[in-house]
Amino acid sequence: HLYLWATDIYAGDANQVMRAWGFTPKTWVVWVKNRMVMGNYYRHQHELCLFATRGTLRLKRFDASTVFTAPVTRHSAKPDTFYALVESCSPGPYLDVFARRRRAGWSVFGDEVAGDAAYQTRLDGANESPVVR
Repeated sequence: HLYLWATDIYAGDANQVMRAWGFTPKTWVVWVKNRMVMGNYYRHQHELCLFATRGTLRLKRFDASTVFTAPVTRHSAKPDTFYALVESCSPGPYLDVFARRRRAGWSVFGDEVAGDAAYQTRLDGANESPVVR
């Protein structure tokens, strides 16, 4: 299973990236935010996450909605509600690229993750040979 966040304007690109990686897009999961944020035309009150599969692995549950509501926290941080949804629907192991913090049961990468350099990698090439535990 792959969950790929994309802004509205890049929805088509997200679909193409998933297909290039060998995944088949299945549906959008929509985060409805508790407040409006920036937008060039309409003010956004949601974020989109494209869900895709490789192979025939089904969800672990059959009552998962494509919409969830959660409050906005810091810039670009995804809500705990989303991670709980992923864990309840998809088997591990779990990986969060561009993570904002460590998360129990997840491997995380991102230059905002607090901790030692052995646990994270910088995406700007600052540490060319990252060591990941």
